[in-house]
Amino acid sequence: MNKKTAISIIIFALLALGITAGTYLVQQNQDIREKAAPLTNISFNPGTLTKLRGQAFTSTSKISTGLNKVTGIDIEIIYNPLVLKIDQMTPTQSISVFTNPTTGQIIKSEINNTTGKARFIAYILNKDLGVTGNLDILTISGTVLNSAPVGSYSITYGALTSIAAVNESQNVLLGKTPLTLNVLSSTASPSSTASPTASPSSTATTVIYPAWDVDRDGRIGILDIGLVVDDYDSTNPVTPRADVDRNGTVDIVDIGIVIDHYE
Repeated sequence: MNKKTAISIIIFALLALGITAGTYLVQQNQDIREKAAPLTNISFNPGTLTKLRGQAFTSTSKISTGLNKVTGIDIEIIYNPLVLKIDQMTPTQSISVFTNPTTGQIIKSEINNTTGKARFIAYILNKDLGVTGNLDILTISGTVLNSAPVGSYSITYGALTSIAAVNESQNVLLGKTPLTLNVLSSTASPSSTASPTASPSSTATTVIYPAWDVDRDGRIGILDIGLVVDDYDSTNPVTPRADVDRNGTVDIVDIGIVIDHYE
């Protein structure tokens, strides 16, 4: 074997090895992305508040989307109504694309100081306007009750909290970090901290027929979203097809799936 032939064989072997390694790495990256679809976390800022009885407090609900492009938000806030009351829950400018009637819609914004629950639900129609990054969602203002027992309490994101994102047929929420409220009988300086915790995600099932064509008229339009909104929060919807992802409850993820295919 002459020198030129040997060099050619070595170069060919190196090229073959490079192609094989490159293909493997690409496949690995794809597998990682598929397994990491839920990448969105929500928290409060500040994450800890120390207040006296009768004092007002303010905290902000925040979202970190990771690689998800968010098109729908369903925020459920749970708190102890014997300790505090929420006075206002105001959407921030950061999510104006959800609250502006020309680009989005608010389905629900309500506070129930009897049950200790607040709920905010909104979506955007055009998936190209989906939001990414670290964003403030809601400014939450309230008051510690004069009768509140001294102690430490949690303001949490409830089980109904879910996030819809472009090309994701599941809740993309990964972590929910609560707010800690310390109620004191003497003056104390507020401090803040936050640490993310993971919660399992729910996986939607796939149907053969285009599930997002809720009204079965051959196109995806505002009527499909309207049917989902009509049965929102229902586990026994009037229109069963409104549960687009077939997870047992009509929620923001169903709206997100329809938006992904909106014409």
